[in-house]
Amino acid sequence: SQKRARIRVILMHDIPDEDLLKFRNIINFLSKNWNFISADEFANHLNGTNELDGNNILLTFDDGFSSNRKVAEKILAPLGIKALFFVATGFIKAKNSEEHKKFILNSLYPKWRNHSLPSNINNMSGLTMNDLRFLVEEGHTIGCHTETHPDLSKIDNQNELKSEIIDSGDFLERELNTKIKHFSFGFGNIKFFSEVALKVAMGRYPYIYTGMRGDNSQIKNCWAIRRDTIDLDDNLMMIGSFLEGLVDFRYKKAFEEYESWGLQ
Repeated sequence: SQKRARIRVILMHDIPDEDLLKFRNIINFLSKNWNFISADEFANHLNGTNELDGNNILLTFDDGFSSNRKVAEKILAPLGIKALFFVATGFIKAKNSEEHKKFILNSLYPKWRNHSLPSNINNMSGLTMNDLRFLVEEGHTIGCHTETHPDLSKIDNQNELKSEIIDSGDFLERELNTKIKHFSFGFGNIKFFSEVALKVAMGRYPYIYTGMRGDNSQIKNCWAIRRDTIDLDDNLMMIGSFLEGLVDFRYKKAFEEYESWGLQ
């Protein structure tokens, strides 16, 4: 029987200069068995315009780190890979290194998460609007990742949710003169978003991404897109196992709950 298509969406973040080789090795490894697709090709599959076959990967980056442009220029461009960059507009609006670091500490690595800070914290910064325009001109896609990267499960005020989810996307659309159709939740896990937040996002974006693993070739709801987080320190065998769906079962109950929100 004919083997059905597989579509995995990879989630990555900052790529420090010292880890560019690690990133390149991961991309080269994946290229052996997977075809990299663009956000438009993925969207066309989801809406039935042009269904994909074979093994396909969409590469996405969250938050909006300045290193993403360097990766796009040095590694993705020579390989013809088009990525989807989800940016937090508050990070993009930061005017200087001090404001960038403040956003990173308060919003991306808040103390309540108890995560250790990256070793390159002092060199991390956000993309600029000019960087985003460059990425768009190069054929990449920009998506919205809220304004301040909050824990949306803690917000039930409609005006605040509108500001975080809708206004931030409208801002990007105006500034970049391109449609912003893709949205991803901050932190990615179901415990950090809510039914209320999902309903607000569904009213603005046709494509909504989580940070929970799974295959996307047969999904019925474009607002329940699965993504595989890949860490630069993951070994290639582990990455391959993730993409083969070895741990997808861990997210089955979470997706059942999440999708029940959108169907009510």
